[in-house]
Amino acid sequence: MEHSDLESLISEKIAPFSLTEKGKAKIKLLEDKFSRDILLESIQIGIAQYFEYNSNHELTSESVETFLDKLGGIAYNKSLSPIEKEIVHLKNIGKKNFNYWDSKRADRLLRDYVYALSHHYNEDEILHDLQTEANRLIRQARCWSEWKNTMETWTNDIYSWSN
Repeated sequence: MEHSDLESLISEKIAPFSLTEKGKAKIKLLEDKFSRDILLESIQIGIAQYFEYNSNHELTSESVETFLDKLGGIAYNKSLSPIEKEIVHLKNIGKKNFNYWDSKRADRLLRDYVYALSHHYNEDEILHDLQTEANRLIRQARCWSEWKNTMETWTNDIYSWSN
């Protein structure tokens, strides 16, 4: 297997621990899927979020494992458009706020809402709407059904707007 500069960088950052063959293969897959810039930024984010040190100021093996496990997810999230990132953000809020949460249905509702808005708004306006109105709704709704019904109503109302 070819030794990449990203593999070298990660090996340097996780020292005294080292990458297994499985870890090296995972890095190679990430290099094939994401740009170098996204991966470099993801490594920095992962280090900041997941590296932990013991009382002797030594990097813990558990935090290295977590960092390596999360690296692909960080890169995926970094590769999303701003609207996609906001949809993921809203779904994460809903998952935490509501006892009953249907992630697939929520994804469809949010995408339908964005699609309806796209007939009237540009991308910046859609993003602003998601960050303000949709965010406010998901934080203030008392339950999944209230949020779901309101999103459906809003989407239907947008379709009835005149061009």
